[in-house]
Amino acid sequence: MGDELFAIVIILTLAGLGMLFYLLPPIRAALKRKLEGGTAPDPRQEELLESLHARVLELEERVDFTERLLAQEREQARLPEPAAD
Repeated sequence: MGDELFAIVIILTLAGLGMLFYLLPPIRAALKRKLEGGTAPDPRQEELLESLHARVLELEERVDFTERLLAQEREQARLPEPAAD
C-alpha cells in the first residue's frame, strides 16, 4: 500500500509541475502586459468614461447653481427690512 501511495504522489507531483510549466508562459505574458500598462483600452469603455465625465461636469454645474441660489436667499434674509416712512 505504501508503494502505491508513493507512486500516486509522484504522478500527481509530476502532473502539477507539467501544468505549471504549461501555464507559466501565458501567466508571465499577462503579468508583463499588466505591468507595462495593459492592453489598449476598449473604445466602448472610453465612450462610457467620456459620458460619465460629461455627466459629472453637468452635475457640478447644477450643484454650483444651487449653492449660489441658497447663498443668495441667505443674503436676502440677512438684509434689514427697509424702513417704512
